[in-house]
Amino acid sequence: QAGTGPGQGTFLNAVNDPGVITGAYLDANNISHGIVDTRGVIRSFQAPGSTGPGEGGTQSNGISNNGALDGYYGKTASIAYQGWLEVGGQFTSLNDPDAGAGGTLPLGISQDGKTACGFYFDANGVMNGFIATIP
Repeated sequence: QAGTGPGQGTFLNAVNDPGVITGAYLDANNISHGIVDTRGVIRSFQAPGSTGPGEGGTQSNGISNNGALDGYYGKTASIAYQGWLEVGGQFTSLNDPDAGAGGTLPLGISQDGKTACGFYFDANGVMNGFIATIP
C-alpha cells in the first residue's frame, strides 16, 4: 500500500499500446514497489534482491507491448543501482558493462521488447546513456 507521507505515494512511468501501465509506489517505510496496472487490476512486485537491509525497493520504468518490463532497484553493498528486465515473471540483470559503483538505471523499453535504454554511472560518477539489445 502506498504511503501517505511527504514524497510517498504512487507514480506511473509508462503505458504500452494495449493500455497496460507500469510504475511504482513508495510505501510508509520509504520502500519502492513496482506495479503493473492492467485495466484496473494492480499487481505489485519486487525484483529479486531489492528488499534486503539497506535496499530501496523496485522501480519499474518501461513496458513493451508483450508485457516485458524494465527498471532498477537501489543500494546493494557494492553497486548503488541494479538494472533488471522481467519477461513472463522471470527477472534477469540489465546492467551496462561500463557501469561503475553508481550502477545502471534502465528507463525504457521498446514496444517490441527488443531494445532497452537508460543511463549508467561510470567509474568517475559521470552519467552515460546506454542502449541495450535484448535477446
